[in-house]
Amino acid sequence: MKDGRTLIALTGCPNTGKTTIFNGLTGRSTPTGNWSGTTVEPAVGSFMYSGCTYLMADIPGSDSLSAGRGWETLTRDFLRSGLADAVLVVCRASALERGLSYLDRILRLERVRQTGLPVVLCLNLWDEARKRCVSIDLDLLSDVLQIPVVPCCARCREDLDDVKTAVHHACTTAPRSRFRYECLDFSPKRLADACCGRRRKPPAAFLPFDRVVTDPLYGKLFFLFLMLVLFWTTMVVSSPLAALLQQGMTRLGGPFAAFLSWSDAPEWLISCLVRGIGLPLAWALPYMLPPMAVFFPLLALAGETGLLPRAAFAMDRCLERCRACGRQCVSMAVGLGCSAAGVLSSRAIVSHGHRLTAILTCSLIPCSGKFPLLAALALLFFAGFPASGLTDGLTRALILTGAFLAALGVNLVLSRILSRILSGNRSPAFILELPEYRRPRFGRVILGSLFSRVLLVLGRMAAVALPAGMLIWISARIYCPGPAGGWFTFTAPAGRIPSLLDALIRLLAPAGGLMGLDGAILAAFLIGLPANEAVFPLILMIYLQAGSGTAAASLSQFLVLQGWTWRTALCLMTLCMFHWPCLTTCRTIRRETGSLLWTAAAVWLPTLAGLLLCACLNRLLSLVP
Repeated sequence: MKDGRTLIALTGCPNTGKTTIFNGLTGRSTPTGNWSGTTVEPAVGSFMYSGCTYLMADIPGSDSLSAGRGWETLTRDFLRSGLADAVLVVCRASALERGLSYLDRILRLERVRQTGLPVVLCLNLWDEARKRCVSIDLDLLSDVLQIPVVPCCARCREDLDDVKTAVHHACTTAPRSRFRYECLDFSPKRLADACCGRRRKPPAAFLPFDRVVTDPLYGKLFFLFLMLVLFWTTMVVSSPLAALLQQGMTRLGGPFAAFLSWSDAPEWLISCLVRGIGLPLAWALPYMLPPMAVFFPLLALAGETGLLPRAAFAMDRCLERCRACGRQCVSMAVGLGCSAAGVLSSRAIVSHGHRLTAILTCSLIPCSGKFPLLAALALLFFAGFPASGLTDGLTRALILTGAFLAALGVNLVLSRILSRILSGNRSPAFILELPEYRRPRFGRVILGSLFSRVLLVLGRMAAVALPAGMLIWISARIYCPGPAGGWFTFTAPAGRIPSLLDALIRLLAPAGGLMGLDGAILAAFLIGLPANEAVFPLILMIYLQAGSGTAAASLSQFLVLQGWTWRTALCLMTLCMFHWPCLTTCRTIRRETGSLLWTAAAVWLPTLAGLLLCACLNRLLSLVP
């Protein structure tokens, strides 16, 4: 007990709904997923019941308490530390033997046996067990284990109240002498067989479909088709939404400028807010926001149904041929949302060398920060804008699918090279649990994706673009005439003395030309290091402050005036996929590896790959008439 609050350790096997129960009890919004390994770091929340305050620690799920994996060591050490006043063990009701096996390991801990630590067993996913016609004798189970046993469906508020009641009773009203485990000895298999009964065989409605999805060949083709459908839906729906949003931004631009003029704001402030920040954001958002608002909820629905773990299973044979660990495919799937989260999920890999391989290649998978730029380029330069029909959306979907396949191919090639260097030629075996298919909660998943992903991306973009826009506006007005002119001045001197921004663009222009780009684009990538989401607005800000294309009426016309073509778009998409990770991912890699050397390797590996691929692609495209 700490500060008058009782600490409850929430633990259990992976993918049993622990975090969903944690969110329901504490009101937190910790990310959940229909696959194992979602929780890799402890989370703490609190709730009140019957006048008592309870702290709950959601620790990573595990099948054992050995020291083989990092999170297993964390779980074991936390339970041994004596910090917890009670333990809530969550298991799947339809997989009782597995849960009892994990419970037996907890009850055999010396700290639990000596102190009589209260333990409560929660049988989660009770509704799925009933659908599978599984009946459990709760009274017999509780009598044998001598601990409270409570069935639960994490989506049901009444069941969560029953969990609170059981925990409160175990911590306050139940005598401490009840929780004595010295003489407790049971066989998880025999006890599960004695307590479980099956009235009839459940229908295998998804069995034929699951055989196709998990097939070595047809599974890959299915997920390739699924990716194409997701991108096609995103492009078809986003195109008219982008046109409407563009019209709205155009109509708001005039009143905003008029308001600044009416408020007697200084001319420099109006120039900074309107041309330095407002206009680039108003041009970029209509092409970035709709694809995010469509694609991220669709991807979340695919994960909720249980398809993403099967996509990782389909990739296992490819990773085995690359001599990489199959669990790396889980890190790649998580990296679609955030590269930093993908790095954290690599904790599931036991081998140090294979885990380093997963960390070094995680940023090669396009994350939520890179996808808006890829989608915006597809809308702007391929099949016209807005789309004239479904075939235009198919063309853009094929472009995005090809981009993701290219990222996957480069990831596999580099994984094979790094695995041979860091781990030899052996690909370790691993256990990947395929969850049951679930009907997604459409409203909750869509709203959760919009608030947790889309708004997060927009917030990161604004947090970087606003100060960076001011920095670009200022650097475009600082000149360096040398010691005779005072080194730095805000007044344009006579002659062709460039500003700091122009000097940076000219410095990067040769490298940009070799890659089919220009110095302004490379400068935007350097300035956008904290967040990849801000790269596209930063490109527009640099172009506007450089003084080119000021008479353009639309974004597409503006980019054409800068010399952009479909070749430029393809080279930019390549650099977007293969360049240094964002600052958050770099900090995560530094924390996970504990080495600046490996962090630098994680930065330079995708950067060198991007530079080389851009140069080769530009050379090939130059041969196209």
